[in-house]
Amino acid sequence: MINIDIPQSVLGKSMTTVIKENEMGPRDYLYHAYKDIQRAVTYQGWKLIEYNVKGVRSTQLFNLTTDPNESSDLFGHPNYSENIDVMRNKMFQARRDFGDYLDPFAKFWEGF
Repeated sequence: MINIDIPQSVLGKSMTTVIKENEMGPRDYLYHAYKDIQRAVTYQGWKLIEYNVKGVRSTQLFNLTTDPNESSDLFGHPNYSENIDVMRNKMFQARRDFGDYLDPFAKFWEGF
């Protein structure tokens, strides 16, 4: 959109059509990645965040509809195990869609 080269480290799809023509985006979720320590997916009002810091894994789940500030972590609550499964499946879909299993990002997925 602003006529600059996109760095090779940037993964994703252009949202230019969505912005300029107000059309539906290329996917129904958002995928977030930070180095080799964090991945998150936002889908249907939910957000799942997975961390892998020095081999220690942790997970957070938020209902963005009722908790937009992400202050109440629902991970581990038995009523939300199905939400976690849906969100993890969406995260694995994003992993495939974006090729997030290739170096240098592969380390995040070890042991997952």
